[in-house]
Amino acid sequence: MRRQKLRSGSRAEIRDRTMAHPKVDAPLAEGIRSAGRKRDWASMGDEQIVGIARKLIEVKGILNREGLRRADRGLYGILWKRKLLDRIGLTKRQDKRNWGTDEEVLDIALKSIEERGIRSRKGLEKADIGLYQALRRRKLLDSLFAPIRQGQESEEQEKGLREIAEALEEFGSK
Repeated sequence: MRRQKLRSGSRAEIRDRTMAHPKVDAPLAEGIRSAGRKRDWASMGDEQIVGIARKLIEVKGILNREGLRRADRGLYGILWKRKLLDRIGLTKRQDKRNWGTDEEVLDIALKSIEERGIRSRKGLEKADIGLYQALRRRKLLDSLFAPIRQGQESEEQEKGLREIAEALEEFGSK
């Protein structure tokens, strides 16, 4: 494999070009990070750090904690260390569903299966992984899909019996 040449210019020029973000205004970016210098977290108070995080979130359009972590690992790390992540207004992950009792979960699953025409466990898993996992954790998949499987087996048996009956009729008419 060939190595690609670096862009022309000194290392400092290249660093300055790549560090600049086109969507960031200079005065706002200055508050977020000074190019080439490390921030002194120990000298900053909690409110100042939270303010820097909120500016970064606003400027870059960050939607969740993972986005903040990817944008600035150092800032995310200090927020985590000082237990300030809850104060910046980002969610950890999507809120989990409150499934309720086993009967309620089965009712939700049956409605979902009927609405979407799901015929197998794999179909349910593809259609709604959260519901599938809730059913699996509660060991309700067998009770949900046993009647469906029995219905399919009885349809297959009836079809097989019809084919046998038709074959006997054809054989008897010869």
